[in-house]
Amino acid sequence: MEKILVSACLLGLNSKYDAGNNRNEKVLKYLEDKQVIPIYPEIMGGLPTPRIGAEQKDGKVYMEDGTFSHNLIEGNGETAQKLLDLGIEVLTEEDL
Repeated sequence: MEKILVSACLLGLNSKYDAGNNRNEKVLKYLEDKQVIPIYPEIMGGLPTPRIGAEQKDGKVYMEDGTFSHNLIEGNGETAQKLLDLGIEVLTEEDL
């Protein structure tokens, strides 16, 4: 059975900065015949949940300064980029 790492928030687990989730039915359907390994990238990196919002700017993650306009910035998160750098395929919910 294929093993897939999945961000816990997409599975409906409350792991976002605001203690909420991004449950995604398309992702859940895709995973039906796969072995799922939920990961908590921010929590694994030492950040608490809930916490204040964070954003990336110039290759760094900022917790309190920045624009915080709730506009998503194009690009990968830290974990996704590290997986790509290792040659591991990364899909987003939009890829399904």
